Amino acid sequence: MQEKERIIVQELIARATIPPPTLRQELNHFLNVWEWLLRLSPDAERSLRYAALLHDCDRLFPSRAKRQKDFRNYERYKRAHAKNCVVIADAILKKAGVGAPVREKTAALIGDHEWGTAADAYTLMAADSLSFFEVNLPDYFRERGKRATARKIAFMHDRLKPKERRRLTTEDFLFKHMPKLHRLFVRVTRRHARA
Repeated sequence: MQEKERIIVQELIARATIPPPTLRQELNHFLNVWEWLLRLSPDAERSLRYAALLHDCDRLFPSRAKRQKDFRNYERYKRAHAKNCVVIADAILKKAGVGAPVREKTAALIGDHEWGTAADAYTLMAADSLSFFEVNLPDYFRERGKRATARKIAFMHDRLKPKERRRLTTEDFLFKHMPKLHRLFVRVTRRHARA
């Protein structure tokens, strides 16, 4: 991890207004997205690496975070969430001494991280999805239950291209230590792989 990336993580920790256990969970996801990004794109430029660390930064600030229940549909919520993260990320990047051109590119990537319409934004989105499956899914299942988890699995799975979907068949993603989650994951991903 480069110096600016360390500063960004330190700034996230310093500014966060969530309890320490939740902060650890969120930072684990941010850092895991960053690791996945470097696996998918080892030569990723700074703006993409910064976006990986900041893509969901509004989660660290409950008073500023967007809540799904406040929106008519999931896509509107995701758009508002991405815009909100852009604003928060820009302030953190400024504090870290990142110049305007890199901040602007990072903002564009964060703004597109839920859809991945540009190539770099797709790589960020894929890293986000793979990280969700690797580190977030068990907690999501415990907190939200079977129906919400099935919808989230489908959403995160369906936005991946076949190359990244194949990564989900490895042992790391099969959740064999959680049989109910394992069965749900296998059922949803098989059904959506055929769609």
